[in-house]
Amino acid sequence: MRTSLHLASEQGHQEVVSVLLQHATESGNSPQTLMEIRDNNGDSALHTATNNRQTEVVRFLLASGSDPNAENSVSTFNSFHIKCKFVTKQLVKFNTRFLYNIFTMHDI
Repeated sequence: MRTSLHLASEQGHQEVVSVLLQHATESGNSPQTLMEIRDNNGDSALHTATNNRQTEVVRFLLASGSDPNAENSVSTFNSFHIKCKFVTKQLVKFNTRFLYNIFTMHDI
């Protein structure tokens, strides 16, 4: 089940995330409870924002009390693991391009 918070986090709509958490508070519910709901993939809103590189939403959710160590209920990855996966992919792409350029250079 994907919540409105998951969708707003995925798309980077920080204002909507803020309104949803405020509404939870005003209706007597805990924003933490809303932030801890998992979708069908086992992701919280923080996982979803991290997966989609929505930096401002990630910062906002963390500032609002989302647990950075909360694990995905399927893969047991937390947000740090997800971010490392993206950084590693970027380093591999960079190194591959760099090595390609070195090995294809002609003598000057």
